[in-house]
Amino acid sequence: MDRADSVRMAAGFVLYAAMAPLAASDFGLEYDIDRVPATQLSLADCALAIRRASAAAGYSTRTEQDQGRLVLHVAGPQGDGEALVSYCIQAGTRTVWVVQGLDYSGPGRSGAADVVKAVAAELRGAAGRSEAD
Repeated sequence: MDRADSVRMAAGFVLYAAMAPLAASDFGLEYDIDRVPATQLSLADCALAIRRASAAAGYSTRTEQDQGRLVLHVAGPQGDGEALVSYCIQAGTRTVWVVQGLDYSGPGRSGAADVVKAVAAELRGAAGRSEAD
């Protein structure tokens, strides 16, 4: 297992641990995790792609923190009910992203899923990859 796989597993664990206290009927959760060579997508370009796609979906940025090897981006629509929490992580020679869409109005809604798909597609496009890669 390489460092990027370790980061992916850790991010998945963090997601699970953070959501474990909530009942499954309380919210919907969608996510996309991937990694690419940093030569294809820098940390700065990763953050820019997330900002671009979330803005195109009508989300406004609530928080963005750049901690050198980790960029956190939190966004949401003007109304309540959904949130987008995204991470760009520098892991050795790779850039890893974790895109989480939360819908607090209950599972099965497509709003969070649509935004996660759009952000992930923007990230893959910025990295020069297609959905099938």
